[in-house]
Amino acid sequence: MQNTLSEQVRFIPDNQLINEVITLQEASELLSCNDSTLRKQVLNGKFKDGEYRKAKG
Repeated sequence: MQNTLSEQVRFIPDNQLINEVITLQEASELLSCNDSTLRKQVLNGKFKDGEYRKAKG
């Protein structure tokens, strides 16, 4: 069974996505998926609070 993208995020070494601010496009490259896939998962509640944030300005 394949892990969902939100599960894959939790296993990125050294919590890179938590300790760094990266764009949706950069995250999609790290996870080998389309940025639209990540966007849909965010909108559908697949990520917990604190696993993503909307960029300011």
